[in-house]
Amino acid sequence: MANNPNLNEDSKNTQFSKDNQPRKRGRKPAKWKKFTKDFDIQSVDREFMAKVILSAKSKDDIFKLLKDGKIPFGVWAACVATIADAKKGGTGFLKYLMDAGFGKIPDKTEISGHLDHSKMSEEDITKRIDELLKKREEESNEEKNNTN
Repeated sequence: MANNPNLNEDSKNTQFSKDNQPRKRGRKPAKWKKFTKDFDIQSVDREFMAKVILSAKSKDDIFKLLKDGKIPFGVWAACVATIADAKKGGTGFLKYLMDAGFGKIPDKTEISGHLDHSKMSEEDITKRIDELLKKREEESNEEKNNTN
């Protein structure tokens, strides 16, 4: 193929361009998101469903409901998706249900204290670093002693 004199011309048929787009464009939408969008399920309903699935029923109750077939399709689909994900060792859908039911945990890092060291000499900075390292080592040793 490297010796093909028409390589550039031949590859133009398969090159990606504004006129030559792939048939399958992008990632498939998640089935759960597609379901909630298609059936216009509001976030309050998703939150309620998630809470019912996660906290109101035991595993045996969920399996009985799934076999019985008298539950709303959305609840059934969420249960089946959670079980299928768990069988594969995944936790993505369970995390989604937890976030939908109980809210996401905020990702915030708060720093307290005064961090201005501009008035300190190099010796003072070195002393302070040594003090903090020693304190951290002592705390680490205390934790190890408490766990043993």
